[in-house]
Amino acid sequence: NVSSMILMRRDEFLSAEMRWLVACLWQIHRPVDRRNMGALVDAFNSFAGTAVEWEELVSRSESHAVTFFDAWVDAVRELELPGSVSRVVVGMSELARREVKLPVAIGRAIDCFRLSDPRDNLLEDDLSAWDRIHRDIRKSQGISSLDRFLQELQLRSKEPVAPQGTVSLTTIHGAKGQQFDTVYLIGLADEVLPSWHSLEKGSASAALEEERRGCFVAVTRTKKRLILSRARQYRGWPKRPSRFLKEMGLHPARDEG
Repeated sequence: NVSSMILMRRDEFLSAEMRWLVACLWQIHRPVDRRNMGALVDAFNSFAGTAVEWEELVSRSESHAVTFFDAWVDAVRELELPGSVSRVVVGMSELARREVKLPVAIGRAIDCFRLSDPRDNLLEDDLSAWDRIHRDIRKSQGISSLDRFLQELQLRSKEPVAPQGTVSLTTIHGAKGQQFDTVYLIGLADEVLPSWHSLEKGSASAALEEERRGCFVAVTRTKKRLILSRARQYRGWPKRPSRFLKEMGLHPARDEG
């Protein structure tokens, strides 16, 4: 038996720790973002066991003429926090004041999270995803600025890395932003890819063009080897080879119905 894993595009991290870390970075970048600040507070309260209230932060911010983030840092530093959690808060505060560089602050936070309860599967999955995302960003763009890093982070899916030896199954949409050594693209038959609905709307339709772009996305997910396949019949109905095959210059030996 070959183990498999269905990959679903995940636009957000699921663990409270990683949601808090990303919210911190966005808040430092956009200090007046109230909605993001609310998400930051909720995530931190969830994993740190605190009960900081949004109304209290607004009052602190106004009375001390500081940002929401600075007001939050002041509030949580008055609490009795575990040493590792306290160090992460200090690190984000230093980043906000530009006392440490972005890679250093992020690295400290991730190192602290790795020491958390190993039975927390959500955090374990998020850290796996983070390692892949962080490696890809460093390889392609580098971490030159907070703004650029957040843009790159936002574009990438947050699903965990599949275990070694596991076949990854995903939709074309779910594969966006990822690459694999070997890609099997199945269903290259008219009325499958492209779908019957897009063909009904005509060869010049926006629907068909969207599926053509999707096919291009799927093909370009491969690093080394691409295998294209189709069946002669789907649910008992004969199907012709996908017109996308012809557009790619791949003419089947026989044009079966």
